[in-house]
Amino acid sequence: MKFIISKTALETSKYICMLGGFEHKTVISKKGNPIMEGHHLIPMSAQNDFEINLDRLENIVCLCPNCHSAIHLANHNDQKEKLKTIYDLMSNKLHDAGIDISFEDLLVKYYD
Repeated sequence: MKFIISKTALETSKYICMLGGFEHKTVISKKGNPIMEGHHLIPMSAQNDFEINLDRLENIVCLCPNCHSAIHLANHNDQKEKLKTIYDLMSNKLHDAGIDISFEDLLVKYYD
């Protein structure tokens, strides 16, 4: 099921990196789409902190492989900057889906 939701999130975003738009070019897949990756803004490891399922479209963003790696592996300042951009773009969608989290609480989920 997770793969289907993530695939839908990529299709919905038209395979455009949320952090770089058309500027973030990547290789083309065998199916003819840019290779992009789905990322849960609120990590699935935080599921026990929420009553609502986090594996949902409102919590998955489309990122190019470089931005996705940066979210997980970059220094804290770069991670925080990228997460803040995504959070600002997604917080209303999360709220509308019944998921309320402040940016500060989101950071705890990454750095805990």
